[in-house]
Amino acid sequence: MSQQKKEKEYKELYNQLIIGFLSILLIPILCIVLIVTDSSTQNVNIQRYIIIGIFIISAVVFKVFFKASDIIMSKYINISDNYKKVNKEKNEYQNKYLRTEKLITMGRFASGIAHEIGNPLSSIISSVEILKTYELSEDEKYDYFNKISNDSEKIDRLLSEFLDFRKHEEKSKTKTDINKIILESIENVSDDKKRDEIEIVMDFSKSIPNLNVDKERIKIVFTNIIQNAYQAIDGEGFIHIRTLLVNNGVRIRISDTGTGIKPEDIKNIFDPFFTTKDVGNGFGLGLFICSQIVHSHSGTIKVDSNLGQGTTFTIELGI
Repeated sequence: MSQQKKEKEYKELYNQLIIGFLSILLIPILCIVLIVTDSSTQNVNIQRYIIIGIFIISAVVFKVFFKASDIIMSKYINISDNYKKVNKEKNEYQNKYLRTEKLITMGRFASGIAHEIGNPLSSIISSVEILKTYELSEDEKYDYFNKISNDSEKIDRLLSEFLDFRKHEEKSKTKTDINKIILESIENVSDDKKRDEIEIVMDFSKSIPNLNVDKERIKIVFTNIIQNAYQAIDGEGFIHIRTLLVNNGVRIRISDTGTGIKPEDIKNIFDPFFTTKDVGNGFGLGLFICSQIVHSHSGTIKVDSNLGQGTTFTIELGI
């Protein structure tokens, strides 16, 4: 039985005892009134003894009642103290867990950065050493110089993608229209990703209040997911964006009719440097950054996908 349930039961029992106490208190009063007003009991001494007897019995009952109340209250206080202690330990554990998760994420991120930069950097160093050491033909030199250029561009793209996120570090949150942010995010999708044969269908709720969010960071989330949706669709298709008011906040669903995600890849989709795209089309930072931004707003983000049918991202933000 949980601490909260026990606490509730003791509260109910204590309330019942209070009602019982008031009922017991009325009994001797009523008895005394009846004895005094009863004309059949003429002897004053008899009345006096009966009243004294009633008071003695009432005193014993009250003592038992107060003893029971004292036991219940002491148990209630102990349960309340234990509950507070458990709650405090739970909060401490959650804080430790969050710190551990952050350290693990930082470790993965650092490892990914080192790997993504290390590979092309090793290739550049190797190419430079070959150019310095060996006599090569002009065509061979051109190939190595071209390789150095491509590897350098890869490092530059990675750093640009990372710095593009860092320049939008969290600022003060303001009350903002989430539907307007989505419209601006659609405009932000680069022209080379947009295609005329892909239609965007918008189904926005008009009853959603303004949300307290960091507008620029949330815009990164929507832009990234919409851009991925464009890339996932081969030929004609739809991107359906819906917003609706739910009990605890606002739900945003972005669905596409693209190729979908393999079931074995779903669990890794928000990990840093995990990507299902072809080499050169991304480093796997986009969805990782999206999840970090949503979580920093105390929100949730999840993905559902059917291979060959499409993918749906669901984001929930508190009001």
